[in-house]
Amino acid sequence: MAIFIFFCIILQFSSVSYEWVKDDFKNDVLNQDFIDAMIWLQNNSPDTGINPSQIYLANHYEVPSDGYSLITPWVYGYAAHYWAKRPVSTSGNKETNGALIESLYGSRNQSFTDEVMKSLGGRYLIVTADFLNDELPMYLYRGSQIPPIISIDEYLSFLTDTDITGEEKFYPEFYQPFYETLAIHLYLFNGSHVQGKFTVRNAKQGSESILSPPYDLDELHHFRLVYESNTTVTPYTGPVQDSLKLFDVESSPSKETALDKIPRVKIFEYKNITEIQEKG
Repeated sequence: MAIFIFFCIILQFSSVSYEWVKDDFKNDVLNQDFIDAMIWLQNNSPDTGINPSQIYLANHYEVPSDGYSLITPWVYGYAAHYWAKRPVSTSGNKETNGALIESLYGSRNQSFTDEVMKSLGGRYLIVTADFLNDELPMYLYRGSQIPPIISIDEYLSFLTDTDITGEEKFYPEFYQPFYETLAIHLYLFNGSHVQGKFTVRNAKQGSESILSPPYDLDELHHFRLVYESNTTVTPYTGPVQDSLKLFDVESSPSKETALDKIPRVKIFEYKNITEIQEKG
């Protein structure tokens, strides 16, 4: 009887876990947008000279001079490797590169970004709305410091407001460091120069500058946007809608802007400063 009960418990938890993992991967990772992006990389990125399916002996192998890797958050690593057929540098609980990748996406220091990309042989960096939903707080917490010493409160805080019906709502207030992080600067603004717009929050309207940093952002010269998914997300209900619980805007903007809809998946090619200067 004890053995029977044990197996019933295992079966129940296994079924629940399977459904949870299946839904999570279907909606967040193995969605068609991500798969299409990885297949695009397989067909449009140069050969790395490395066979991902082959086992190489450390003492008898040297990475090709033109070899490179894809940079992804850890939850996307296996999927990126499978669909893109390219070596992947990602994070993980016990991997040497784990803290580096986390710090990279949350970095506000361009020199540090260069250092990490070069040390990992990174050429393509992948940013998705789903990554911002699920893992952004952890990556921001890392910042560009190892070990982490930055408080999440330096990036955002959760405030409350009352809508026109009198219902209390929560929403995040973003600070300048939030916009300066690599993931946000690339995803929202494609790494371009952004003119800041300091605004004072008015009652019952939430944050007016959800897509505008308070102060100017410098251009990220070494990242070039090479791919965007066809599917877009609306920033006012994303791209960090799950983790940050973005507020509902009571009145929609009077006119649409280029930032009203953002592609769900973006891929950036990294070029170091020397390469850019040589090619003009």
